[in-house]
Amino acid sequence: MNWSVRLLTVLILLAFASSAAAAEPPFKARGSVEQVYVTGLPAGAAVKLLDDSGKTVEARTANAQGGSLFREVEPGDGYVVTSGGAASEPLTVLTKRSRPPSTTVYAQRIEPDGYQYLT
Repeated sequence: MNWSVRLLTVLILLAFASSAAAAEPPFKARGSVEQVYVTGLPAGAAVKLLDDSGKTVEARTANAQGGSLFREVEPGDGYVVTSGGAASEPLTVLTKRSRPPSTTVYAQRIEPDGYQYLT
């Protein structure tokens, strides 16, 4: 392998390594019940919450501890937090409504006699 092919290989590997490292934002964003919280921001950093179409839902600045909280967010999927040119993975904001109980217990087979949980 000649030196130009080796140089090209190294440059390609560096490009992939830097793009993979750049993909993860320097902050953590999480969806919760009708809210989104962000930690790990620089104090006073500008931060935005975007909906699934990329439209700004709300913009604010991080507090002195590097956190931010977006309240009263409409439940749904695809929210993204941006700050300093970095973006979070898509987030889900949950609803307050409880989920119906699981009905899988009704599908169990019950033997006519004995304790099935004892062996």
